[in-house]
Amino acid sequence: MDTIAAISTPLGEGGIGIVRISGDDAIRIVDKMFKGSILPSKAPTHTIHYGKIIDPTNSLSAGRQEKQEIDEVLLMIMRAPHTYTREDTVEINTHGGIAVLKKILEVVLASGARLAQRGEFTKRAFLSGRIDLSQAEAVIDIIRAKTEKGVSLAFSQLEGRLKDKTNEIKEMLIQTKSLLELSIDFPEQGKLDSKRVKKLLGQAETKISRLIQNGEAGRMIREGMIFSILGRPNVGKSSLFNALLLEDKAIVTPYPGTTRDIIEGWISVDGVPVKIVDTAGIRDTDNPIEQEGVARTKKALKDSFGVFYVIDKTQGITDKDKEMLKFTEGKKVIGILNKQDLVQNSEFRIQNSEFPLVSISALKMENIDGVIDALRDFVVTSNEVPIVSKERHLDALKRTKKAIKVSSRALAKNLTPEIISYELAFALRSLGEITGEVLPTEILNKIFEDFCIGK
Repeated sequence: MDTIAAISTPLGEGGIGIVRISGDDAIRIVDKMFKGSILPSKAPTHTIHYGKIIDPTNSLSAGRQEKQEIDEVLLMIMRAPHTYTREDTVEINTHGGIAVLKKILEVVLASGARLAQRGEFTKRAFLSGRIDLSQAEAVIDIIRAKTEKGVSLAFSQLEGRLKDKTNEIKEMLIQTKSLLELSIDFPEQGKLDSKRVKKLLGQAETKISRLIQNGEAGRMIREGMIFSILGRPNVGKSSLFNALLLEDKAIVTPYPGTTRDIIEGWISVDGVPVKIVDTAGIRDTDNPIEQEGVARTKKALKDSFGVFYVIDKTQGITDKDKEMLKFTEGKKVIGILNKQDLVQNSEFRIQNSEFPLVSISALKMENIDGVIDALRDFVVTSNEVPIVSKERHLDALKRTKKAIKVSSRALAKNLTPEIISYELAFALRSLGEITGEVLPTEILNKIFEDFCIGK
């Protein structure tokens, strides 16, 4: 394969930045640009060397042979096949400035590499057989995880736990299909062992059902859920937002309509990431800026799993509140009775409320734990550590289970082994989509397009 290169660390100021190179010419390329005590092509594998990166195309001045030095670096040499991509790989560890990283990458590209596409390093690791597709997807999940539980879930997938489980099911289906094919090809050796086939199909279905059952918890840990804050002007929506995030992120004033845009922040509830969205509210206005804010509020509500509906406890629920609550239809709602510090009657309640109510003082941080407890009721958890977390994987498992069920019904009806075997072939194809054994090229490319460049 050709040699690729990219900056593998976020652009910005930092103590360190990394330019990664992978391919047949990776080490030859850095031979041209590294000045140190050893030539990279002579260095042992998996060693680190101090030196300087020079621009081989640019001398310091006319007539001088000395090349321009770009930065002092640590050069890591890793030879195939014991690398991430199973290709020769070099990582240039330099200072973490934007200009120096871009300059080094520019020199690497001028020396024979090409710029890597999104996720191309990981795609090469998959194509070389070092990891399967579920493990490749786990890489980006680790990078994007917002909670420790999310990291743990993604890491278990990276270690191959999902692959191991699907391989167990795959082996059962292959055994079953072998029994069927044997009875088809060699009918003279006896009847189909229906009891053995039934047992194998039942065991495979049980294992898949368990994966699917815990998949919803896994998906919530990975993707999280969105709760928007809604209410009349000046009821304390932004104060609630700041109290939940434990920071002054939203501007709070005594004047109605202060928030005119969407403000977002993340919190963790039992390891599940929850995005809190402070909205501009919904109201009639002639101000074009406020109108845009209202439009964005409606979109945020549409994308939300649930809503914090904030009510001013000093005023109680008003006709305007009842009108606005119509916008929460189909969403999980937690009613927030704010400004309890201004109300003497602590027994204040809303009659016939269809959603839980939590009395707080957002400004004085009173009973914010009660809001978290109410959120906890909507968090999907599991006694087992989830293995499945992606919709793609869940869909493939459900199609596999459906095909197994069809096979079991065909067996119960004493249909021919050919029909049962055909359904099992479909089950195996669906299962193979998870690890990438069977997957259309366009879907494969789409998966890696979600990666960042340099990974």
